[in-house]
Amino acid sequence: SIDIETGTCTEAEPFALQVKGESMAPEFSDGCIVIVDPSAPPTQGAFVIADCGEHGYLLRQLNIEGDGWNLTATQQNHSSPEIKIAPDKGAILGVVIQQTGARRSSNKYYR
Repeated sequence: SIDIETGTCTEAEPFALQVKGESMAPEFSDGCIVIVDPSAPPTQGAFVIADCGEHGYLLRQLNIEGDGWNLTATQQNHSSPEIKIAPDKGAILGVVIQQTGARRSSNKYYR
C-alpha cells in the first residue's frame, strides 16, 4: 500500500512516494522512493499509482487487455489480487517515472 495525501501539490507536478510492502518486489522493494508524474499517459506495462477504492491507493503494473484495464502486483499471491478498473485515466493518479536509490547509480528511470 501507499500513503498519499491528496491536495498537497498541483495536479501536473511530479511527486514522490515511499513504497510500503513487498507486493511489487523485486522491481520495487519496501521503503524505496518512487517519483510519479500525474500528467504522463498510462500505457501498457507502465507502473502506476491508482485509487483502487476499498483497496486504497496502490502501486501496480497496468495491463491493458482489449477493452479492460487490470492492475497487477509483481508478487502474485492471495493478498495481492488483480484489480480491474475502468479503461480511462480516472482511477490512475500518475505514472511512475523514476525509482530513487541510496546512490545515484542505483536510480532507475521508466517510460
